[in-house]
Amino acid sequence: MSTDVIRVVLDSNAYDAVLEHDDAERILTALEQGRVEILASPVVLGELRRVADMYRQADLLALYYEVQSRRLAAPDPSLKSADHLLLAQAEAEGARLVSDDKALDALRYADFRALL
Repeated sequence: MSTDVIRVVLDSNAYDAVLEHDDAERILTALEQGRVEILASPVVLGELRRVADMYRQADLLALYYEVQSRRLAAPDPSLKSADHLLLAQAEAEGARLVSDDKALDALRYADFRALL
């Protein structure tokens, strides 16, 4: 992979945005071209498994598995919130967290999308 690879951890709301914008093919192309690396967090997997609408949940889980470059190990449970766990995981991997959660220092989905 080249040095300009965009390395990210997607928050659950980013997976929602991928589906909303129908960006899966765009992301898969970027993955195949080595322009992006998506690190899949077990924290997000847990969040996606709790989605109440079973059809939406199935779509989100399929996307989670389809676009991941590599799965991350479970994070240190001493951190209190899922958001802080995700941020810590991204930072430990030298990656950016993609999230529209305004409380987090994260790359917004629209900005990530523009990089694809």
